[in-house]
Amino acid sequence: MFPRLKYLVHACGDHDRQLIISGVIMAIICVALYINLIIMLTKRSSDQNTISIRNGTKNMTTSSPIISTKTLSNDKRKYKNYSLPNHLPYETRYGESLGNSIHINILQLIDINGYISQLHLRLFTNWEGNASLYIFIPETSFSSLMNRVHRYPVEPQRNTTEWQIIPIPLYAVPVSLGKYLGIGMLDCTKTNQIYIVNNTGSFTARNLTHNTSQINLDIDRTKGFAIGFSVAQYVKKLSN
Repeated sequence: MFPRLKYLVHACGDHDRQLIISGVIMAIICVALYINLIIMLTKRSSDQNTISIRNGTKNMTTSSPIISTKTLSNDKRKYKNYSLPNHLPYETRYGESLGNSIHINILQLIDINGYISQLHLRLFTNWEGNASLYIFIPETSFSSLMNRVHRYPVEPQRNTTEWQIIPIPLYAVPVSLGKYLGIGMLDCTKTNQIYIVNNTGSFTARNLTHNTSQINLDIDRTKGFAIGFSVAQYVKKLSN
């Protein structure tokens, strides 16, 4: 009888040890799965707020423009962001000069009435000199009298070739349905350049100066430029 009892006690001990080991393994697996889930959710949230820039040799990500949601006392302000698709490839061998020219992306046709709230751009070279970079709002898509083109000077950040956001004062640059936004300079420069975005289209006007009377825009259906912007649209609140 005693040998039998000793065997049962030993067998129960082995069984308990196996249960404990199995429980520990399951706990480790559950913790690992939980950590992996947290990492995936964090990465997904981060990816939704970045813009991927493919340059042929490596992928870089920069923070996407932050769109404000401030409100006025009697009006509700809505924002619309105008950017090129993320998958378009960037030209990395050379940039496009901003001197004596205006550059517009065809895909960024404005379809609301409002005001420019932010300008987004990525320079190919560090900004140099004291000449102004302008926002231009041409009268039409192909030809405009210079005295009927709204323009507003902005100052890019220096010593950076990453995406940058330039805030625009409220009401400074009004836009309306069917308009385009362009950027460029009326001064000569060989150093101030912007990134070219391939596989899209653009309008460009060249040989512009402070004395130019008319802007004529030419179409290039093979490339665009690293330009984006946000428009603040105002919608009157309905009274109760």
